[in-house]
Amino acid sequence: MKPTLLLLPLGGLLAGLLAATFIYTIEQPVYGSKAVCRPIRPEGTPGDVSHREWLNTEAGILGSAANFQRVTRDLNLEHEWKLSGSECVSKLQKTIQVTVRPDTSLIEITSRGEKPETVATLVNATLAAREAQVNDALHQDQKLHQYALQGRVTMLTESITARRAALCTAAGKENPAGGATDEWLATAALAPELEPLRQAWQSEKRQLDWARDQLATAMLPANARIYAEILQKAEPVLEPEGPLWTSRALPWSLAGAAAGLAAGAAARALGRRQSKHPDNPRHPVSTPLEAAEF
Repeated sequence: MKPTLLLLPLGGLLAGLLAATFIYTIEQPVYGSKAVCRPIRPEGTPGDVSHREWLNTEAGILGSAANFQRVTRDLNLEHEWKLSGSECVSKLQKTIQVTVRPDTSLIEITSRGEKPETVATLVNATLAAREAQVNDALHQDQKLHQYALQGRVTMLTESITARRAALCTAAGKENPAGGATDEWLATAALAPELEPLRQAWQSEKRQLDWARDQLATAMLPANARIYAEILQKAEPVLEPEGPLWTSRALPWSLAGAAAGLAAGAAARALGRRQSKHPDNPRHPVSTPLEAAEF
């Protein structure tokens, strides 16, 4: 058997794989996009947490399922991709990579996909979802602070009212709310045993004024917190990076390899057939005339 015939199937297999890769590259190019940011560490972060640890934590949160759930909701990916919420999150976790650039305070968010606009949108939405989450937490903290101050104001008001009534009763004076009565109670000569009660009443009035000032400030709309300094926003990149070798590439490769093997096998079979039925014998028999010449 000729060595050429042995090489035909291998050559066909290699040609099939190369052809499959080429066809798939033409059919489905891959585009990449990247965003680079420097997260701003908020005040009040525990001092025993190093900046590197905090930065790694933020990178982990950016690439977490919770953050991708928000991306899924914000972009309505369940409708867009025709997948369930958990499937969308799983796909985002495979598609988007979040890394801390070594020896810097920068975080990179990268993604690759078939549509450049979609890739850039997903990267930017990942960062926007984390910023929205941070501001939601800030808004929630403000609400809790407001509720605490409102409770403090209510408690102090009730306590001051009760102490005023007790002082007025002990001093034999009517108890209208505030006004002249408060001025009189602050300066009136009371019995020594009533002095601690008056001091507590005056202290609570000062606390009430402070709590009301704090509550007025807390009721003001909070400024949105800037989560990170954006050094590079993800933009659609129209120059493809290369083929995306996914499960769709396997059928192309197998089909190309099968075609190559079939071509090689056919060539080998043809070679065998020709060797068994030659048109011209390799060792022709000498005729009597030729023998006589010798």
